Amino acid sequence: MVDLPVDYLDRYPAELSGGQQQRIGVIRALAANQDLILMDEPFGALDPITRESLQDLVKNLQQTLGKTVVFVTHDMDEALKLATKIVVMDGGHIIQTATPTALLQHPATPFVRELIGEERLIQARADVTTVGAIMLKDPVSITPGKSLVEAIKLMRDRRVDTLLVVDDNGYLKGFIDIESLTRQYAKSTAVADIMQKKAFFTFRSLRSCVIRSTAFSSAD
Repeated sequence: MVDLPVDYLDRYPAELSGGQQQRIGVIRALAANQDLILMDEPFGALDPITRESLQDLVKNLQQTLGKTVVFVTHDMDEALKLATKIVVMDGGHIIQTATPTALLQHPATPFVRELIGEERLIQARADVTTVGAIMLKDPVSITPGKSLVEAIKLMRDRRVDTLLVVDDNGYLKGFIDIESLTRQYAKSTAVADIMQKKAFFTFRSLRSCVIRSTAFSSAD
């Protein structure tokens, strides 16, 4: 379970490296089969490479065995990597409890913000893309009877690579994209000939955002 050879069972602790000793420590803690495991800065004295390897090991074991691990650390990168929930404490008081993502996006106090560090906060903002940031405010559409020449011109004029296909009443029927246009241009003439009737919707609620794939029929 901790990637050590079986013959290491006959070795004394002094015959193992620091990382190997920590692996034995982890498996000894798990051998008791407790539901709750406390790990108090277990990797603090290890070199960065060994430390990262053991972090991966603990994360994989936790996910495989389903144990609850209370992991105490002063290393914010370690906390963000391993935790499903982070409790930030200062002077014996809980300052904030949140998932790693929520902590990065919404630090509760200047203390938490300083603990995370501006560089991590900037990187986290770059990784977050909202639906509003990528959705078209004025989606470009075309009707099924239009020609492929007209579709290409519309794409070029509006600087898009996909067109929504709608009927005369504005109801969505499907879409066409530049790949299908390029592939079928020589043997098709109208948008209806290459229209894909499978489209994706985003449904928003207060609790979740679900991406759903819908295939259209002629009766839709």
